[in-house]
Amino acid sequence: MKIFDFIIPKDLQTNGFILSLHEQLEKKGKLSFKQIWALEDMLEIEYDFYGWDFVPENEEIKEDWDKLIAKLKRNRFRSNKNRNKCIRALESIIDDDPIHWLIDEALGKNYSPYRRW
Repeated sequence: MKIFDFIIPKDLQTNGFILSLHEQLEKKGKLSFKQIWALEDMLEIEYDFYGWDFVPENEEIKEDWDKLIAKLKRNRFRSNKNRNKCIRALESIIDDDPIHWLIDEALGKNYSPYRRW
């Protein structure tokens, strides 16, 4: 099975999420960026980061940038998913279109172990 350029391994071809993505791609012809990110995380694709020398101009974003760079340098992520999330947040800042919910999620802001639904 193949979704875009990703070759899906045999053990994941029966996964419900993968099957729903494949079905949606056949019906609509596209996936959202969040679905593509989830697919990359599920396939354990590792991102590389090359923007080490970038300096943001916005002071509010500069604080988050410094925290994200420090977190990436520590490199103590439990999974590729968390590392990729941090890199995606940094790349959104470099593209001058910061995704604030992603930055907050990568930094662990608004996390509460006692969530009430």
